Amino acid sequence: MKKLSVSELAKLYGYSRQAIYAHINKGNLSKGSDGLIDFSEALRVFGEPQKKGSSQISVDWK
Repeated sequence: MKKLSVSELAKLYGYSRQAIYAHINKGNLSKGSDGLIDFSEALRVFGEPQKKGSSQISVDWK
């Protein structure tokens, strides 16, 4: 499974790096000795990341 840095994970889920570190410090999210977070671990804690643009639907009423 893919491993992500804290910055990559924050960008993927739309959280700040500080929020990711808070989850790590609370013991909710584990980080490997290499400093990376396994994507399956992120899925367990945060669920599936939202696809970009999926939350906004544009309608042309012309």
